[in-house]
Amino acid sequence: MKNVNLWSLLDYSKTPVDIEIDIEDLKEFSLELYDFAKILQDNFNKEDLTNFYYNVSYLNITLSNKIFSLKNDVLGFYEPVSNTLTYQNKRTLATLIMFHELFHMSGTYLTPNVIYSGFWVRGLNKFKKVNIGNCLNEGYTQLLTERYYHLEAPTNSEYQLLANSYLVSMYVSGSIEQIVGCEKMSKFYLNADLKGLINELEKYATLVEIQKFLIDSDNLNKLYFSYGSILKSKKFKQCFKDVNYFCIKAYMQKLELDLIQGNIDLKTMEKLMADYIYSGINEVIYFNKTQEFFGVADLKNCLDEAWQEGFLARKLSK
Repeated sequence: MKNVNLWSLLDYSKTPVDIEIDIEDLKEFSLELYDFAKILQDNFNKEDLTNFYYNVSYLNITLSNKIFSLKNDVLGFYEPVSNTLTYQNKRTLATLIMFHELFHMSGTYLTPNVIYSGFWVRGLNKFKKVNIGNCLNEGYTQLLTERYYHLEAPTNSEYQLLANSYLVSMYVSGSIEQIVGCEKMSKFYLNADLKGLINELEKYATLVEIQKFLIDSDNLNKLYFSYGSILKSKKFKQCFKDVNYFCIKAYMQKLELDLIQGNIDLKTMEKLMADYIYSGINEVIYFNKTQEFFGVADLKNCLDEAWQEGFLARKLSK
């Protein structure tokens, strides 16, 4: 990464904020916000909700009939600096959109020069060129939203537009969550701790590999939103392959360490690896219903390459 400021900015100390609210008071402000707060309190540790408590204490919510962006299917957004959530209140998916933006708010922490929001880091002022983790952040935000909103896969066209916009980012973030684990992943997200996630991934990959993955995944998301023929381009396919390769190799390394430490046996390892790969294959097949940009054979090639570099393969070949 040419901008050396980026990685040093991940090391920051949060100023302790001793604030907690009675969520019953939120009923008069917004029933959707109250329902969301209940979900957080029922499913996450209190110590991981400090960003939520602080931000919600002065949150601005704006309802709008304005179409924000037809191209990128933007139906709402959260602006961290002003702590303002704006969404289209007449949409059939208004509550789902609001929950997505509220998750963004719940994982946001500001410093004078940097926005830390979930897994997204964006520079302000003299660090404006700093921007990393958007793909992972958007995908995981939507993954949490659908998981805790108990969405039952509506068939209306409006939801399909929304779902399509998160196809790639949810696939990437879901793959990483399987490596890190749900509890740790959500903890890092709510605490705006990209550095913590990187440290966890360093158990299974080098820092250079992780940095490349973050850059590749952001580029992948940008290319995906370009639509059209770009999905069939060599650049997109290579980027998608590189992201898959990282995830598969890291997950394989995790399983190999569990095998060495006696936590799992070889049969269990093979089953877990197969489940991981075939869940990815199913996602790829789903992608290809609309765009043929990365085939099952491509994904299997990623597995073969990762296997050849893995510890277990080297051990068994001796």
